[in-house]
Amino acid sequence: MDNADMKIKGTYLIGAYICLLAMMLIAESSMLQLSNIAQFLALPILTVFFYINTAIDSRFEKNIFYGIVLFALSRLLTLAHPVLGNFTVYIIIALWIIALFAYSRAIISITSISSTLLFQKKWLAGILFIGSIIILYVLLSRIDLGLSKLIPFICFGLASTVLLMATVNLQGQISTLLFGVFMTGTLLLIGYNSLVILNFSSNISIFDSGTALLFYLGQLLIIFGAVKSSLSFRSDDNSDISGVLKKSKN
Repeated sequence: MDNADMKIKGTYLIGAYICLLAMMLIAESSMLQLSNIAQFLALPILTVFFYINTAIDSRFEKNIFYGIVLFALSRLLTLAHPVLGNFTVYIIIALWIIALFAYSRAIISITSISSTLLFQKKWLAGILFIGSIIILYVLLSRIDLGLSKLIPFICFGLASTVLLMATVNLQGQISTLLFGVFMTGTLLLIGYNSLVILNFSSNISIFDSGTALLFYLGQLLIIFGAVKSSLSFRSDDNSDISGVLKKSKN
């Protein structure tokens, strides 16, 4: 395949996405409706950007695509709040859990498990997992809900932990720059997930907080990193993205 064809397409979409993030950042109470419109448009724009730049014919691309589509649907689902009521937040959390696992599966599909950091240093994997469980316990202790209603958030926290560990395992599997992009995006996303749990209220939208910018920045970095990875490795005339990613290290 000609390397000239491997340039990122639709960079104007990234520009539009960043403009929407800026709109969210500067929005005041008088511009609340404008901020909501920006949030409704942001993830669909990012989904289109990923779609036009990838063939979506590998496990990596398919799972990233499934994840971003579910995240985009979760934002649109807030429109159904008048019908679904307080169940809206729980349905959104369920979609996020599936989307986080989709991202994790995508990342795992491009790693050679036996050579990963956490496989070789199991003590580090133990520290990350135990630390994540402790943080999750502290966050959940702040929510005044019964055990049955905490189950979705336990699964939410575990899904975030899996994504974190999968992303850490990318270290040494791909270029340092791409690893940094994925890692930063994952940390922003998990940071926002933690704030969602900490500030949970079943009668408000989890997107209403001003900190939602963390969520959108995290999505931007993960999707941009995924597109850059896909295009970079397809330029090697190899349709097996997973195999090429495993071979490409700096």
